[in-house]
Amino acid sequence: MEKTEIKHFRSLSSQKILAQRPGTWGDYKLLDVLGYFHEKGDRRREAAVRELILRSPENDEMVDYGDLYFYQVDYARWIRDYPAALRWAYAALAYGEQRQPGMNRDNLVRDIAEINLQAGALDVSLSLYSRCLEAQPADIWIYNSLALMLLEAGMFGLALEIIDRALELVATDDPERLQEQLSGLRDEAAEGQAGKKSRPAEMTPAVLSKLRSAMWPGVRPATTPPVDSDIYLPPIDSLISLEGAGLETTYQEIIAQGPILAPDLIRLAFDENLRGTPAPGHALALLRDLSAGPMATELAELSSWLDRAQGDWQRKLLTMRAGKVGGYYTDELEAVAADTSNDSFVRVSMVGALAERAQKCPEQRERIVRGMRVLLTRPEAYEAAEERFIGFLIGDMEDLEAKELYPEIEAAFAEDRVDPTIISLQDVQESWGIPLSEVPERQKDGFNLPLLCKACGRVRHHFVQHVTVDTFTMDRVQAGKTVKYDPFIMDREIICPRCGSRDQYELTTQASFQLMVPADGLGGLAALLSGQEDAPKWKPNPRVEYFGSVVFNKPMHPLDGLDRYRKLIDANPQSAALYFRMAALLRTIHRYPQALEVFREGYERGTDNPEFILNRALAEHDLGDRALAEKLYEESIRMLAQGPKDDPDIYDNLQFARRGQRLLKRKKPSPWQVTVIAGETPAEEKPSWHIKRRKGRRSKKKHRR
Repeated sequence: MEKTEIKHFRSLSSQKILAQRPGTWGDYKLLDVLGYFHEKGDRRREAAVRELILRSPENDEMVDYGDLYFYQVDYARWIRDYPAALRWAYAALAYGEQRQPGMNRDNLVRDIAEINLQAGALDVSLSLYSRCLEAQPADIWIYNSLALMLLEAGMFGLALEIIDRALELVATDDPERLQEQLSGLRDEAAEGQAGKKSRPAEMTPAVLSKLRSAMWPGVRPATTPPVDSDIYLPPIDSLISLEGAGLETTYQEIIAQGPILAPDLIRLAFDENLRGTPAPGHALALLRDLSAGPMATELAELSSWLDRAQGDWQRKLLTMRAGKVGGYYTDELEAVAADTSNDSFVRVSMVGALAERAQKCPEQRERIVRGMRVLLTRPEAYEAAEERFIGFLIGDMEDLEAKELYPEIEAAFAEDRVDPTIISLQDVQESWGIPLSEVPERQKDGFNLPLLCKACGRVRHHFVQHVTVDTFTMDRVQAGKTVKYDPFIMDREIICPRCGSRDQYELTTQASFQLMVPADGLGGLAALLSGQEDAPKWKPNPRVEYFGSVVFNKPMHPLDGLDRYRKLIDANPQSAALYFRMAALLRTIHRYPQALEVFREGYERGTDNPEFILNRALAEHDLGDRALAEKLYEESIRMLAQGPKDDPDIYDNLQFARRGQRLLKRKKPSPWQVTVIAGETPAEEKPSWHIKRRKGRRSKKKHRR
C-alpha cells in the first residue's frame, strides 16, 4: 500500500513542496518521498523535498544530513544555480562544524572554491585554494581539485603549473595513487595549451602570486605560520585574543575578504576549544555583517542561527536533537513539542532536546519539568493520537530522572493512555528504584502482538497462538487496494480494549517482526541476515500459516466470508448447512471455541441428518467433549449404515465416521486433522481428501469452503 507521505507529495509541484511548513512531516518519513522522486528521475521535486528536510527543526540520528547537503549542493551546481550551490555549501559547512567539527571541512572548502570558479569569481576561488595550500601544502587533493576546475574553465597554462607541482609531490609519495590520473590531466592541459585554446587567467597578480607562494613553500614569506591543518591563518588568528584597539581595522579587513574568510569564521564560531575567549563572538559579529550585506545570498541558510546566537548561546541554544544549524531556545522547543499538527517524531525530538537542555542548563530544569508535566496532563494528552508521543515523553522524563513527575506518570499508565510498545510503568520503576507493581504474567505459548486499532488508532498487545495469512488479500494490499480486514488473521476475535471495535486491527512493524522470527529464534535470524556461511537453515514458525482463501467459490478474506455467512444465517436462521459451513471456516482460521459453538448450533438444527451429526462428532473430537464425540460417531454410523449401499457419498461418510471413531479411541486427532504445534498425524491416518497446508511460507493453494 502506498505510504501516506508519498501519496501526499506526489501530487505537489516543487513550489508547493517548498511551501509545506517544516516539521509537519518527520525527516525520516520524508526520506521515502525523496526515494520516490529519485526513482522517478524527478530531480526538481527531489531537491525540494531535500530542502524541506534540511529546514526542519528535527535532527534525527538515523538520517545522514551530510549526504543530503552534498546532494543539494550537487543539484544546484547541475542546474548552474551557483548562488544556491554556495548557500547550501556554507550551510553544510556550518552543520558539520556544529555536529562533527572538522569531519568534512576540507572537502567543503574545496567545493566552495570550485563553485566560485564555476561562477566566474576567479580571485575568490584561487584565494580559497591558496588558504587551503598554506595550511596543507602537500595535500594532493587540493591540487587535483584545482587542476580539474582549471581544465574545465579552459585555463590550461595555469593548470599545467598546478599539475606539474602535484606530479612532483606524488613522485616521492603517492598514498592516494593519483599519479596516473594527474599524468592524464597533464596531457589534456598540454594539448589544450598547444592548440592555443587556453583562456587567459583573469585574476589579479597578487592572487596569482599568493597561490604560487602557497604551492612552493621554499618561496613562501618568512611570516607564514607553521603548517597545520588545525591552525587559523591570518587575519582570522588575530580574532582569538582581539579586544579594544585595532578591532575596527581588523573587522574591515576581514569583511573586505568576506567570501574568502567566511569558512574560517564559521569554524571559529563553533570552536569549543575557544569558548570563553572573544573569538566566537567576533566570528558571529562578522558573519552577521556579511549576511546583512555582501554575502546575504550565500549565508541565507545561516540567518536563523545568527539571529538567535546571543550571549551564552552555545550552551543555551545548541542541542543534539534539534536544529540542523544553530538551534532553538527553550520556549521555541516547547512550542514545537506542544503543537500536535507537527509530526510526532519531530515533537519527540524537541522533548529530547528539552531533556538535554535541562541537563546542560540546571537553572532551567524546574521550568522544563513543569512544561513536561503540562504535556503529560493537558486535555490533548488523553487523545488516541497522542499515546505514542506520551510514551516517548515519559522515556525522556525517565532519562532526565524527573522523579517529581512520577505521580503523573503512574496516573497516565493507570488511565491506559500510553503506547505499550514504547515504555511500561515497570521500565520507569526499575530505572528509578521504585518497587515494581504487579504485572499479570503473559502466556508464552504463542505471540503477544502489538496491534494497531484502525478504528481508534491505539496500539495494544493481544495474545494469539496461530496466525493465518491470506495471500490473496496480501496481494491486494501490496497493489495499493483498500481492504476491510488485515491479511494476517488471528486465531481469536481481536477486540480493542479502548473502543471495542472487533477485528479492525493492523499489524505494527514490531508485530510483523515477531511473526518473521523463525522457529529457532532470533539467533538463527541474525546469523541468516548477516550472511554467515554456517547460518542455520530457515525454519518457519509453525504458528504462522499462509494460504489463499476462497469462500463461496471465489477469493475472499475469511472474515469477509464470516460476515456474509452471518447475513445469510440472519435471513435463514434454521439452515443447518450454513452453520456447518461457517463453523468449518472458523476452524480453518483456528478460531476453535467459536467454531465449536457454531457446530453445536448447526447440529441443533439438523439432528436428523447423519452428515451433520458426523460434523458435530468431528468437532467434539478435536475441540470439545470427547465422550460426546464417541456417542455422535456411533449415531452417525448407525444412520449412515441404513442408507443406500450404492450411494458414494454415504459410503465415504460412513468410512470417514469409522476412521474418526478409531482415531478417537487411540487418542489421536480426528480425520479433519487439526493443526497442532507438536506435529502432524502420520500420513497413513490422513483422509484422502485432506487439505494440505504449507506452514510459514506463502502458497497460492486454494482452500475451498
